[in-house]
Amino acid sequence: MAEQPTRLPASHAPLQAALPIDVLRIVLAALLGEERQDAYVLVRPLASFMRVCKAWREAALTTPLSMNIDYLAGELPTAAVRWLQRMTFADLQVNPGMPINRVLTHPDFAARNSAVLTRLWGAAVATAVPGRWPQFRHFPRLEILELSCDHYAAPPAAGGQQPDLQRFESRMLAPLTSLKCLSLREFGSADLSRLPPSLETLHLDIYTALPLVLPERLRLQELALAATRLLVDWPRLCSQVENLITIDTPSLEVLAQEGAGDVFSQVAEGFKQGCVAEMDIVAQEVALVLLPPELRQSQYARRIPEDLYQPEVLEAVHIVTLAADLQANHFRSLGCIYNPDDIQTDEELGLTDGVTVRLHRFKPGEPQVLGFCYSLSEEQMSYLLSEAAVGGLSLEAMERGDLEALLNHEEFQRRCGPTLAWLQGLDLFSSLQLGAYPELQRLECYVLPQEESLEAVCQLPGGLTSLDMCGVAAEEVDVTDRNSWPSFVPGPDPQHGWDTRLSLARLGGLKELSLRYFREVRLDELLPPSVEALTIECLRPRSAVVGGAQTNQDIDFFDFSLPPLNATGQEGLPAGEPRVRTLTLQFHRTQDYRLQRPALFLQQLLHAATHLAVSVTSDPPPVPPEGADEQEEQELAGNKHTCLVLAAGHGTLKEALDAITDSALQSIDLEADEVLFTDDNFATFTSSRTVLAFIRQHYSHAWLVWEHHPEDPEEEAEAGGTPGGGFTMRRKQG
Repeated sequence: MAEQPTRLPASHAPLQAALPIDVLRIVLAALLGEERQDAYVLVRPLASFMRVCKAWREAALTTPLSMNIDYLAGELPTAAVRWLQRMTFADLQVNPGMPINRVLTHPDFAARNSAVLTRLWGAAVATAVPGRWPQFRHFPRLEILELSCDHYAAPPAAGGQQPDLQRFESRMLAPLTSLKCLSLREFGSADLSRLPPSLETLHLDIYTALPLVLPERLRLQELALAATRLLVDWPRLCSQVENLITIDTPSLEVLAQEGAGDVFSQVAEGFKQGCVAEMDIVAQEVALVLLPPELRQSQYARRIPEDLYQPEVLEAVHIVTLAADLQANHFRSLGCIYNPDDIQTDEELGLTDGVTVRLHRFKPGEPQVLGFCYSLSEEQMSYLLSEAAVGGLSLEAMERGDLEALLNHEEFQRRCGPTLAWLQGLDLFSSLQLGAYPELQRLECYVLPQEESLEAVCQLPGGLTSLDMCGVAAEEVDVTDRNSWPSFVPGPDPQHGWDTRLSLARLGGLKELSLRYFREVRLDELLPPSVEALTIECLRPRSAVVGGAQTNQDIDFFDFSLPPLNATGQEGLPAGEPRVRTLTLQFHRTQDYRLQRPALFLQQLLHAATHLAVSVTSDPPPVPPEGADEQEEQELAGNKHTCLVLAAGHGTLKEALDAITDSALQSIDLEADEVLFTDDNFATFTSSRTVLAFIRQHYSHAWLVWEHHPEDPEEEAEAGGTPGGGFTMRRKQG
C-alpha cells in the first residue's frame, strides 16, 4: 500500500492536444505507482481524470491498475460492478464474499484485460457447475491466482449424478500457461491432475487429499498443504518440490513402499533421496499404510472416496518419536528440529497434540542446519566438535553441561563462529560464550527466573536482528502462580539485584523482538529504535483492581509499558523515513494459562506503534466426562468463548475515537469471539458492533472498518446473535 494518496493532474489544455494516449498511459502509470491501492483512493481522481477529454478518458480506462477491494463483501451496487467491468487491471484483490464472477465473465472486461491481468486474489469459485466457473482462458497472462470455495453457491438442479459441491477441478486452469503461484482455500477436495506445468508455488487448504497426486512432470519450488485426511506417496512428494514443503494435518499417512523398511527408514530415505531442501510438518502422528487391492485400481488413482478409504495401518508412531529417531540415527545426513514442548492445537483439523518437525537437507559446501533435544551423545558431540560446519542449530531442552561443552569449545567456535547465523532452544546462562559467534543474527532462548539467566541478557551478541525470549517458571511451583514467572524490567530487582538497563538498547540492528510468558514487561528504556516488529505473548495476568478496589467482573489486567514511537529519536533510519512498528499482543487460554477477560488500556497503545494486532484465542474445550449432563457440557463449551476488553480513558466514545484518529496508528486488528469497549472505571460496556456503527457514521472519512464475520452465520443466528466480535480498522489514505 502506498504511503501517500495518488494525486492526479488537473486539466491542462495544451497537454490535452499535445500528448498521445500512449504517453498519457505512461504518465498515469507513473503517478499511480506499482503498489496495490484501495479502490476508494482511486475512483474519484480517475473520474476527474476521465472528464478532461476523450483521450484522457481512454488513457484512464486502458491503464492497468493495481487495486484492492477486499474490504467490500457481498453484492456490489450495479454502478460499482459496471465501473469494474470497464476498467483495466494488472493486479486485483477482492473479498471472497463478493460475487466477482459478474465482472470476470463480462465480455468487455475479458477483452480489455486479457493481455494485462497478471494477479487476482480472493476470487470465490462455485465448483458445482462448470458453466459457473470463471473463464480463465480469457486471462492467459495470469501469474498469481488465489481462489476460495464459494460455499453459498446454489447447487445444480436435481437430476443425474450430483457433483461434489466443494471439489476443485484443475481443468479450469489448464489454459493458464504463465501461472506461477496458485492458492486454493477451503475446498473439500481437489483434482490437481491438470495444473499447468509453469506452476512454481502451490498453497492448498482442503479437507481431504486421498491421495495427494500432482502432475508427474510438475516441479514446484514450494508446496503448503493443510488437510484433515491426507495420504501421500512420500518419495514422489519429496522429489516434486525443490525448496519447501509445509504440511499441516492430524495424521500424515504414508503409502508403504514394498521392502523399504519401517516408517522411520521410509521417511528418512524418501527425504534424503528426494530434492526438497526443507520440510515443515505439523502433525500428531505418522502412519505407514497399505491400500487394499480394490483401492489400487486405476479409477482410484486420483481420488479415493472417504467412505471407502479403509487402509491397513502397518505402523503408526507419534511424530515426536519419529523426530527423535531422525536426530539419533540420521544427524550426519539431515537436520531434524523439533521442540517437545511446542504443542500445536487446531480444532478445525482435529489436531490437539501436534508438534512441528522441521527437516533440512544438507547441501555440499554450505553450512548445515542441525537439531538435538535433551542431551548430546558422545557420537553427536564428536561430530559437532570435529566435523560439522553449522549455519543453524537448535538445542531444545538441553542440559547446561552439554550447552557449555559445545558452545564454549574453542574448536567449535573457530569453525562455526563465521557461519552460525541462528541459534534456538537454549536456556540462557551468563556462562555461555555467545559473543564468540559474531555472525549470529537470530536467537530464540528461554529466560529462567534466576539472576544469572537475566544477567545473560546483557551479554547478547550485538549483531542480532531477531530476538525471541520466553520466560520459564520456577521449578516445582504452581505454574498458575503469577509470581513464579520472571519479569522483564529496566531497573534493579530488589530481591536479586540484577539490572537489564543496557540489555537491548545496544542492539542497534534489532528488527524483531518477541517476549513471551513474562510476569511483566517494561520497555520504556530498553527498546532499540530499530525494532519494527514487537510481539508480547501471554503476559501473566494480575488481579483486577480499578480505582484502588478489586473488581469482581472476571477481568484480567497486565503489567507492561512501551515507549512511544518518537521517544528514542530516528537513529539508524534513513533521513525523512517515517517510523513504522507493528505491535502484536497475543493471549491464548490453556489449562496452565488461565484467562478470563483480558483488558487493555487504549492509552498504552495509541502511540506505541503504527500497526496494532491483538488476539485472544483458546484451546478447544475438554471432552465432557461420560455421563455429563447438558449443563456440564455447556459449561465446558463456554470455556472456549474468548472476550477482549478495551478501556478508553476518555469521557465519551467520540473522544476516544478522536484520540485514535490523532495517533500514529494506521491499522488496528482485534480478534476475539467478543470485543467490548468500556471506560476506565469499567462501569459500562459497549459492543464492538455498536462501536463500528458509530465509526461508519461519524469517521468514515478517516477509517475503513469491517467485522470478522463468523464462519457460519446461520449458527450465529440460531444462537441469537453475539454482541460483536473481532474487526479491522484501516486508516484511509490522505
